[in-house]
Amino acid sequence: MEFTYEGQTIAWQVVDCIHSDKQTEITIDKQAFASADPDATFALPGATLTITDWNGNVVDSWETSDTAHVVRGLHLNQSFAPDYADDLGKIYTLTETRPADGYTTARSIQFYLKQASDNGAYAQETELWVRETVASAEYQTGSIISPLEFADDEPNLLQRALDAVTGFFTGTGETDVQDGVVIANWVCVNGTLTVTFTDDTTDTAIYKCLHERDFAGLDFDRVYLVNGAAPDFFPDKQVSEKPADSEIVYTSDWHKAEGTTITMVDAPTRIRISKLDITTSEEVPGAELQIMDSEGHVVESWTSGTEPHTIESKLIAGATYTLVETLAPTDEGYVPARSIRFTVEDDGKVQQVFMQDDYTKVSISKTDIATGAEVPGAHLQIVDGEGNLLAEWVTDGTPHYIERLPVGTLTLIETQAPTEDGYVRAENVIFEVLPTGEIQRVEMKDDFTKVEISKKDITNGDELRGAHLRITDADGNVVAEWVTDGQPHRIDRLQPGEYILAETAAPNGYKLAESVRFVVEESGRIQKVTMYDAPVGTFTIAKLDETSNTTLAGAQLALVDGSGTVIDRWQTTGVPHVLPVLTAEDAAGDPRVHLLLFSTDTTEYTYTLVEEGVPAGYLAADSITFKLMQVDGELTMFLRTDGGWQKADEPTLRMFDARNPDAPVPEVHKTFPQTGEFLPQ
Repeated sequence: MEFTYEGQTIAWQVVDCIHSDKQTEITIDKQAFASADPDATFALPGATLTITDWNGNVVDSWETSDTAHVVRGLHLNQSFAPDYADDLGKIYTLTETRPADGYTTARSIQFYLKQASDNGAYAQETELWVRETVASAEYQTGSIISPLEFADDEPNLLQRALDAVTGFFTGTGETDVQDGVVIANWVCVNGTLTVTFTDDTTDTAIYKCLHERDFAGLDFDRVYLVNGAAPDFFPDKQVSEKPADSEIVYTSDWHKAEGTTITMVDAPTRIRISKLDITTSEEVPGAELQIMDSEGHVVESWTSGTEPHTIESKLIAGATYTLVETLAPTDEGYVPARSIRFTVEDDGKVQQVFMQDDYTKVSISKTDIATGAEVPGAHLQIVDGEGNLLAEWVTDGTPHYIERLPVGTLTLIETQAPTEDGYVRAENVIFEVLPTGEIQRVEMKDDFTKVEISKKDITNGDELRGAHLRITDADGNVVAEWVTDGQPHRIDRLQPGEYILAETAAPNGYKLAESVRFVVEESGRIQKVTMYDAPVGTFTIAKLDETSNTTLAGAQLALVDGSGTVIDRWQTTGVPHVLPVLTAEDAAGDPRVHLLLFSTDTTEYTYTLVEEGVPAGYLAADSITFKLMQVDGELTMFLRTDGGWQKADEPTLRMFDARNPDAPVPEVHKTFPQTGEFLPQ
């Protein structure tokens, strides 16, 4: 070192001097927002960060860990020329080339370094300058992911439903997956909710997936819609012009950092899954759901509730996943939905994914077994396998539509048929409700009563022509009337109950028959009623119940002549007993054994009807003595009384049995016995 004065050296000294440079040093800290406290952060390992220089050259790259990363030796962004001016060309960029799993990529950060100074003198420290980008206002943002096809409006629903049913029961059906797409992006800023519909959206998707309740946590009083319409979405808040303060403006400027640490913060991926009723758009609880990655691994599973299910910091940004319903709440009538494939966006938005459950739909028809027409007035029930009542109604002549019946085996029961129209209760119908949203049809057929009326000759059983017959009900109303044609007459749809078959005019050569009382049972089988006509010249003996005046079977009767000889013996049935009546001259050449003779003024033939055995529950009747004569060419019966012979009103002998008051009522009388022959089959 040399010292001079006025240009002259006055002294010099040798000095040892050591000068050392210090490397620049900054710290890179990778943080993530905490879900519990959005203002708090924590160290985030697993992200890949890169620093590039102003020429795009990579000067450092690393994977973050629990500790911050220190970078040394970066160039200063200044010139040490005499003017010491800043050289703003040496700007570095910190970039996240791969976010940690479950987080979104952060915005890149530009920075440069300067040498720190103190009172105009340089210090051996690094000064960090960062370009900060700031939004003009705080905001919240999100997107809506929806399938573009829905089960209730797909043109090929039936085939897909059948495939789904096959796969459900056999486990062999192919997985039915549809792609979920972003149908809308939204941002809420300065009291305005702006919803921008994408080109992929449809009116149906808007209707089914844009719900007011999903925005309940936001603070806004205006709604502005872009590229679409949603009349039912906050209609009182919708505005037609975009508010000026609803735009987010970003500004950036250089700021000196406090210290030498750059903090890059990642936002977690946020997915909100809604399981909705396809009609009401209400959350459907009880569905078993899974999120599967592209390799088929289950990354999340849960049971749906009354609120959407949120998945945070778990799904990888940019990766594709499939939302699968493994078990629908079939006991509530829902059917499995098609799986939805979606991609997690790398933008930090809250993504709302919608899966909609269709439900069972069953149409119940109550039809006439012959015509196929719908039958009104039937009382029907549906019960499950444990007998629990699921539905009950009275048919109105149209198919009955029921929604949300549980999947499985159910039973359709007719508790009361419209018997007033002649219908009878049907057998129970067991049917399966399949896991499909297609309308499933169940039919129960009502049979009807069928009564076959025969008019026969009592002597040979042949059908007779020309008899005028009439049926009246218990109130005396005429319900049918016809003339026999030699064939049984069929009447359908008589109301179950009691009726009387009367003959108003007999065929030529036959006597008018007694009325036949019969009961039509609630049954679809053919019920047969026979009325017998006795030919003129025959004598009829009827055994009757004293109370109901109906034929009585099971009595042992004998016919004894005046000399005490039994000329006939029989057991009564539902058919009166008929014997021919001849003159003595005609009987002499007649081979028949059982016949009666006419008495004359000179010769008397008397007969006595004796009850030798009584049906159970009855008392034996008194014997009846009678004779038969021809008066004015007509068969006439006379009965012996204490005062002698008394002419009867008609030539039919009726013997009545009284019921034994000490004996139980015979079962036949509990269902109202019939007069004549009633042959159910």
